[in-house]
Amino acid sequence: MCPVSDRAGLAWHRSERISRRGDLAAAVERLISPVPLPLARPAAVWDRFWRQRGACALGDRDRVFARNRSADQDAALRLCRFCAVQTEYLAHALDERILEGVYGGTTSLWRQQLLARRPGVTPWHRLLARAHAEHHRCLPAPPPHHRRPSHSPQSHSCRPTLREAPQP
Repeated sequence: MCPVSDRAGLAWHRSERISRRGDLAAAVERLISPVPLPLARPAAVWDRFWRQRGACALGDRDRVFARNRSADQDAALRLCRFCAVQTEYLAHALDERILEGVYGGTTSLWRQQLLARRPGVTPWHRLLARAHAEHHRCLPAPPPHHRRPSHSPQSHSCRPTLREAPQP
């Protein structure tokens, strides 16, 4: 799913998660644009126990269903900001047409507007899995921990997912 090694760059990787709702929204907008994007490899199958890894799993569930533009809703959005399964929650809310509460770092109004603009997109989890994979593929290279000087870190542009065979 993510090109960053879990051992070497786990702290770095967690700090580079989608930090704002706008990042995920931008990735979704790129993928639902009329121009089809090539998929280099199929997205990994999501863990069926993803809900247990949510930032809200042990917290106050009533906060998730707070009124729009309230302090509780803002707190729920902040809680979602660094959730490890933010994309899975958003896909679930869109696939099941859950129009109340905060899911995947989005408000009910944002999801309603997205569903109204793109009524034909089903299932959402496939599209969001691609957006999630693209986001993690485009993250900057991890900081060099114990690299030899001959290995230069890649730039902040998107790294290729597959190496192309040399042309004869």
